[in-house]
Amino acid sequence: MITDVFARRRRRRGSQGVASRSMSQNDAQLYSDLAQASGGQAIEVSKSDLSFATRVILDSSATAVVTVFQVVRNPGRPDNFTFTVDGSLRNMTAYITGTSSLTFELTSSTGLVIAFVLQMTSCFTSSISL
Repeated sequence: MITDVFARRRRRRGSQGVASRSMSQNDAQLYSDLAQASGGQAIEVSKSDLSFATRVILDSSATAVVTVFQVVRNPGRPDNFTFTVDGSLRNMTAYITGTSSLTFELTSSTGLVIAFVLQMTSCFTSSISL
């Protein structure tokens, strides 16, 4: 979805008298819910952030891509999520979408802990190759 849902300024009517409009919050939520239910991904960005989303779309449209774990997190509340992968998975990538900074840890079955801090400056998806 390319939208300016979070824009605060109103758009002026064009030369034809038709007002351009952004996608409503309800419409955006519908796409997000559909993507989550189908194991897909909805990426909502403004035109200025489109280059960030393009990389995610290209990565996720590659052959043999499998979604192992997907969750929608309640903003402002810490959560722990556990999922197991085996040695047959290769080239794993974690996609994290949000509007604020995030700290998280990945722990291997051997107990090795890797900590990450993501500084997100706008609503976009960040990816980490594991």
